[in-house]
Formats: sequence, C-alpha cells, structure tokens
Amino acid sequence: IITPDTISFLSDEYQKRTNLNTHAATRQVNRERTSIRV
Repeated sequence: IITPDTISFLSDEYQKRTNLNTHAATRQVNRERTSIRV
C-alpha cells in the first residue's frame, strides 16, 4: 500500500541520498583541483 506519507518519505530519502552523492562528487573534484594546483 502506497500512501502519500510513503511517497514523501521515499522522495525525502532519495533527496538525501542525491545530496550526499553530490557532496561526495564535489569533494572529489575539489581534491583533484587542489592537488593539481599544488
């Protein structure tokens, strides 16, 4: 049974996971840029 609560919970989890992945990718890029500069 899918209720509006389930949907909002799932989309919230998805949002969090996406944000984490984005931050991780950004951190990786920044690290590479820094190492190149040094």
